[in-house]
Formats: sequence, C-alpha cells, structure tokens
Amino acid sequence: MKKIKGFVAVAITLCIFAFTMAACSDDEEIQVEPLTADSVKGDFNGTLSVGQGEPLAIMAAVDDKISISDFPVDSIVKIVVPESDFEEAMASLPSQEYIIGYTAEIFGLNMFIEMELPVLAFEIEYGGAIHDVNVVFYTTKRGNYNGMSNSMTFELLLKSITSDGEDVHIPSSLKYNFNLSKK
Repeated sequence: MKKIKGFVAVAITLCIFAFTMAACSDDEEIQVEPLTADSVKGDFNGTLSVGQGEPLAIMAAVDDKISISDFPVDSIVKIVVPESDFEEAMASLPSQEYIIGYTAEIFGLNMFIEMELPVLAFEIEYGGAIHDVNVVFYTTKRGNYNGMSNSMTFELLLKSITSDGEDVHIPSSLKYNFNLSKK
C-alpha cells in the first residue's frame, strides 16, 4: 500500500510538472519595438499642472517640434495685470499655441528630449489699451519619452516676463509640469 501511495504521489507530481511546463510554452513573448527618432511623433494628451493645477493639456509632436495647442497663460496673466483687470484681459486672449523645438537622444527604451524654448509672445487688452507680453521659459532637466508606455514628461519654468518692454516682477517660480500619453 505504501508503494502505491508513493507511486501515485510521484505520478501526480510529474503530471503537475508537465502541465506547468506545457502552459509556459504557450505564453506569448512581449515584442518591444526599438525606439527611433520617429517614435515620439504623434498626438498626446494628459495633464498639465501649474502651481495649484490647470486643465488637460493637448500636444502634438511632429518632426522636431512639440506643439501645445492651447497653452494655459492664466497664471502669467495674473502676474502681469492688476486683479481688477484680470477678467477683461483673459476675455481678450485667443488660444495661445506654443511651439517648442527639440532634439532627441535615445537610450534604451527612453528618449531624452533637449528643449529649445522660444519666447511666448501674446497681446492682452485691459484698461483701454493693448499690451505686448513676452514670456521666457527655461528647463533644468531634459524631457523624457518612454517607449514602453508611450508617455512623455517634461517641465517648463518661468524665467522672465516683460509687458510693453518693462520687466514684470515674478513673485515666485512658476513651473509647468507636463505628463502626457500618446493617443
């Protein structure tokens, strides 16, 4: 009887072992496409946080440019105009497109993005006059595109603002954090 129980135990163990090995052979391997300069191209959406937070960000990466179709300038306008003129100034503003140049360096499944940040220039109307506003951004680190998740992250920091050629005092650093995924 002991021999039969031992034989049954060995037979069950062998069956389980054979079943688990057979199940592994059916698993599909994950295919990872190597990154190229074209991998980052496409439409993205996701979140953009500025200080307390801002709405959804929509962005497109084409060739060597990143285009943000409706760059949120509310926080900048709050710095430039008197509080009593904020609503009037915002009502005068059309959507602000901001186009960033970039160069990319591929490292494994990540692409590091060096930003080329132009001046963001727009006009606002308040107090019965039109005012020219120029905004300069900078970044302290490169952006990142992850090939596994098809996501892009980067940040822009406010360096300076001028209104009608005069420097505007910036009360604190203003940081735009982008966390985007390819559509």
